[in-house]
Amino acid sequence: MRKNIILLLFCTMIFIPNKSWSQKDTISIGAYINSLYDFNLTDNSYKTEFWLWMKYDKNAELDSLPNQIEFINAKSAPQIEAASTNSRGKVNWFGAKYIAEFQKNWDVTSFPFDKQKLKISIESGEYSSDKIVFKCDYKNSKLNQDIKDNINEWNVIQSKFYIDESHYNTTFGDPDLKTKSSYPSFNFEVYLARKDPYLVLFKLITGLLVAFIISCCVFFIKPTNTDPRFGLSVGGLFAAIGNKYIIESKVPATNQITLLDNIHNLTFVYILIITILSVVSLHIFEKNTKSRKEMSRRLDRVAFITIFLSYFTILFCIIW
Repeated sequence: MRKNIILLLFCTMIFIPNKSWSQKDTISIGAYINSLYDFNLTDNSYKTEFWLWMKYDKNAELDSLPNQIEFINAKSAPQIEAASTNSRGKVNWFGAKYIAEFQKNWDVTSFPFDKQKLKISIESGEYSSDKIVFKCDYKNSKLNQDIKDNINEWNVIQSKFYIDESHYNTTFGDPDLKTKSSYPSFNFEVYLARKDPYLVLFKLITGLLVAFIISCCVFFIKPTNTDPRFGLSVGGLFAAIGNKYIIESKVPATNQITLLDNIHNLTFVYILIITILSVVSLHIFEKNTKSRKEMSRRLDRVAFITIFLSYFTILFCIIW
């Protein structure tokens, strides 16, 4: 008799639905990115406006889910507009428009030929992966096509929406968890490429190229005219340094060597070489013999052609 009772209880636990034995609650989640703006390279940020919605079973005890959403890479709490929660049949539906500023570490090593990825990660702040699972609404998650026309400096390459899971080496004090925790996350990414990069580069280094060409003009000045000859080199150097400071005010600093750093360093080295060759030419010219003066003039001609051609050859290789 006792065995029959135990067997009956066991069968009841298996076949009768119970919350502790049921599957995880599934939340269908999606987003529509309405706009992207205020790309701030120096402040490492950008702003966006998007719609976010979630659908889940009415019987699921997830009433606090909309209020527990976490935006992992947001710089501040997003502004919420037009939020609403409705019950439609057996489904609860939540939707809201968010306006937020997100953190973005811009990769400027190849600026202005850079490509950027804007990523927004949304996690459940209360319910772990043991309790709920996200399901992406691929059909309705999209990017507003007008964004491509509204972002003047960028081309939109593609957008991507997907579900992931974030793992943490802490339980955040949750007594139901052991040593680690994981939370479902909904992510959407937008891939961008800068428009007209060659035009942007030319605008940035125009002053640098002018400074280099001015410095090359020293080879057409008589070596004994030291003031204009060395003054042009020094003036070109200061113009190149000024151009570098102007660019650094627009492009964020990084501990990596960027494309623009290489171009500036190349110019600095060549202006230094021009100055050294001017000193050598002056030293030869001061011997005050006909052969020495001719050697000085020949050195200036060869130096001008060699430096001018090699500089633009190396510059071409750096850019391309």
